[in-house]
Amino acid sequence: MTRKIVSFSVEHPVSVLSIVIALVFAGCFCAYTMNVDLLPVISCRKLVVATEYQGLSAYDMQKMITIPLEDSFSSLKGLKTITSVTRDGVSLVTLELHWGSDCDIALVECREIIDTCYQTLPSGCKKPVVTADTGTKDTVCVAVIPEDNDLLYGRHITEKDIKPRLQRVQGCAKVSVYGGQTEQVTIAVDQKSLLSTGLSIGDVAAEISDGNMEYPAGSIKDKGLEHLVKTSSVFKSVQDIRDFPVSLYDGRTMALSDFADIRYGAAEKESFFLYNGKECIKVGVTRKNDASPINLSRSIRKELKDLAFQYGDDFSFVITEDLSTVVLDSVLSLCLAAGMGIAVTFCVVFFFLKTWKSAILLSSVIPVCALVSVLVLCISGSTINMMSLSGIAIGIGMVVDCGAVVLENLNHLDSRKNNDEIISSVMSVAKSNTSSTVTTAVVFLPVFFLDGLLGELFFDMAVSIVCSIVTSCMLSLTYIPAVHKLTAFQNNLKTDSVFMQNAQNCYESVLQKILRNKILALIPAAACTILGMVVFPFMGFELLPRTSTSELDVILDFPFGTPMEQIEKETFDLSDFLLADDEVVSVCAQGGVEKDDFLRLAEPGQRKHSVLVTVNLTKTSRSTSSRLLDEIRKRHDDVYPVEDEGLLSNILDINNSVYVVTADNLDDLELNVSKTNASIITPNEKVKEIIFSPDRVISSRLSANPSYVASVVYGNLEGIEASPFYLQGRQVPILVRMADAEQATKEDVENMGIPVENTNIPLRLLGKLEAKENDKTLYRYNRKDSKLIQADENTSFGGLPLTNVVSLEKVELSQMLSNGLVLLAVALVLLYLVMGAQFQSFSIPFLLLVTIPPSFSGGMVCLAITGYPLSIYGVIALVVLFGTSVNNSILLFEGCFSSGIATTDESILYGCKKKLRAVLVTNISTIFALLPFTIDPMRKNSQTSMSVCITGGLIFSLVLVLVVMPPLFSILLRKRRKG
Repeated sequence: MTRKIVSFSVEHPVSVLSIVIALVFAGCFCAYTMNVDLLPVISCRKLVVATEYQGLSAYDMQKMITIPLEDSFSSLKGLKTITSVTRDGVSLVTLELHWGSDCDIALVECREIIDTCYQTLPSGCKKPVVTADTGTKDTVCVAVIPEDNDLLYGRHITEKDIKPRLQRVQGCAKVSVYGGQTEQVTIAVDQKSLLSTGLSIGDVAAEISDGNMEYPAGSIKDKGLEHLVKTSSVFKSVQDIRDFPVSLYDGRTMALSDFADIRYGAAEKESFFLYNGKECIKVGVTRKNDASPINLSRSIRKELKDLAFQYGDDFSFVITEDLSTVVLDSVLSLCLAAGMGIAVTFCVVFFFLKTWKSAILLSSVIPVCALVSVLVLCISGSTINMMSLSGIAIGIGMVVDCGAVVLENLNHLDSRKNNDEIISSVMSVAKSNTSSTVTTAVVFLPVFFLDGLLGELFFDMAVSIVCSIVTSCMLSLTYIPAVHKLTAFQNNLKTDSVFMQNAQNCYESVLQKILRNKILALIPAAACTILGMVVFPFMGFELLPRTSTSELDVILDFPFGTPMEQIEKETFDLSDFLLADDEVVSVCAQGGVEKDDFLRLAEPGQRKHSVLVTVNLTKTSRSTSSRLLDEIRKRHDDVYPVEDEGLLSNILDINNSVYVVTADNLDDLELNVSKTNASIITPNEKVKEIIFSPDRVISSRLSANPSYVASVVYGNLEGIEASPFYLQGRQVPILVRMADAEQATKEDVENMGIPVENTNIPLRLLGKLEAKENDKTLYRYNRKDSKLIQADENTSFGGLPLTNVVSLEKVELSQMLSNGLVLLAVALVLLYLVMGAQFQSFSIPFLLLVTIPPSFSGGMVCLAITGYPLSIYGVIALVVLFGTSVNNSILLFEGCFSSGIATTDESILYGCKKKLRAVLVTNISTIFALLPFTIDPMRKNSQTSMSVCITGGLIFSLVLVLVVMPPLFSILLRKRRKG
């Protein structure tokens, strides 16, 4: 079959070139039409169930809502872990699914569970809602800046026009709005006047709702025409609200303005956003899981141009963050490195072959293989991303291996010779080329069947590498002999270059000594293996490598109860201070949390009284970041830097230093946490609470049940919303609350009047009030009360049982390591079986696999020297070394034992010397092609550690194969003679 393919290519070179050109055009078209992303599409594995019950404390929410919901969702198919965050008035249960679970099916099952368990939840509780959490950050963040500083109107326009228009953009999943001010009519009731009426805040809100309504009353027919009838009693102005009559228990009425102050204005801020020292509104656009950030960003920018044209005199729009720029920079830098790799490979090939035509021909294989890989990726539904491009980049040096071996044979022929000699020349190395291709490709087959992160993350890379090397093998059998026949290459390699002559002479001298004393070959192999074993325990391991950015992210924590105005003022001052620095480009600050932002509220460390400050610097500089961090700490007490774990870590929600401390109850949890010496504990927001314990006997006698008392107290302190007021088509909420409720003291709460049977009874007479310190936020992990511990090298856990301490990184790491070990084991077995089938022997594959441990050691040593820890990228690098490290052994073996050439040590020496050029070309071209990816002093590329590991393994493998394999071949030859 192979001979027929080669014969057809030599006899029909134009047909072969036409096919190759067609593949190139198809690859170019696919590259133009495919989506470009930073990472492959990672399946969604998290669902967040949010339940609201205003007025209920976090402890009551956890007992009455969170725990029952956890019990209900524990039967969800595919559930891996279940966590919950409970706050005052809201419960958030996060369901993490196993890899491979269908998120859409899980959503349907969750809604079915909600329908079943909702009936058992307390009355007055809103129905739980479930949403998918992709884990991705905002793709595009836009600052909407009102030119007249009218944040009230700016928020309204953003909510009613800008947000819907951006939501309609193709690829948009969610649009979030932060900052600005919202409209509200506040009815501040005077407490003394209210007591005289015998009404409660709830009564006043109910009266307003009943009087502010519009209700259809049917229809009538008059003279054959149908007329609709409705009752309309809605407020048409704020003055209507002031004049609204409130009915008292004695039959009298009072105007609302007689005992309340009615104001139209801004509601209390839930969040704020500052851009370069100016308050504005932030709009965050999140993409769908399979949408391209570049296409989404392009569409958003187009929509912003239309908005700027429409609101040009009133608003300005500034993009503060754009993930597409990160994607483009990463892809362009990777493409630039690939281009440099192609140029370096061309130089290496020219150095060894000493002919421009051969170098150009061999280098042309690289873009053809890359474009064929893009074509296959497009057909498989993948995207152009860092993983697929990394696979293509790794293959840059590898794809010239087969072609170099073929071209070396062809260049020793006279171009005027007949086709049979060209075919014979290609066929003489076809077996070794096919063997090396199969051994390299077969180790990636398990990646296609792996579940979990390794399978989803490295599928595109495996496709790229396998397609590249398989295409290169096919081109060596078709394209290269066809072009050689068409262009009539001249015989340029009758004699070797001076460099190759010296290299061959030196290699011959060393090999003669080794073949005379074969024990010398074991010394470097054993030394390399032992060195790798010594280095490995001290390397360290992290799940995902960290990268450096030109951003400084810090969190400013403020004590609970700090007014939002004070938080905003201090953030203003800090922003102005940072902007005065010459190395600062821009400063963004976001504080507070919107009440409907359930995904952020589901994060246990999220606090209303914290501010995230993002400082964009002119360049990536650790010294600048450290200096600015020190300056921020001088101006604020509680400052926590946020380390950028990378986009993948954000998606997986992985933090390398976070541990979970668990317990069966809250008291035991406090005891377990106290045994640690960690300084950062999450959640750790302690607040003083006044707990009212009703006297059941008195409450029963006065017909004041605890639920009624709680609703009155909540209305007095927090207020109750009545039916909304419509102002020029805008819906404005009406909040009825007690005047000066923010300044209420414990004595005010004790003396608070509870309307009971046309009279007011002080709250202290209906029960007991006591002050107690409680958690504002409660966290549970796998249905156990828990807290998160930010650990460092000095953190100790005070002898806590292992069952009460969970490392979030190790939870993911254990699964990935098991998958990684399975991947390596299966790849090794497949490699052995394939080589056994190729050489029709069970012993020869063992001989050829000897070079794998030293190559692994070379990868470990280079990682240790460069300071990179082993990560999941290193696991993939080891898989690459499985195939590439044995290729050199296969080349030497074919050179020595093909056609029975090896009969003595001298013949082995001759065969190895003959294959020296091919071994050097294939290895040095691969090593030099990886250099642009390996050199990354700023550590901005997460794939650098993988390139370093592969480069180190190839260098060690090259040296050891040339030195160790010949004496092993000699031993094999001796056994064959005895057999």
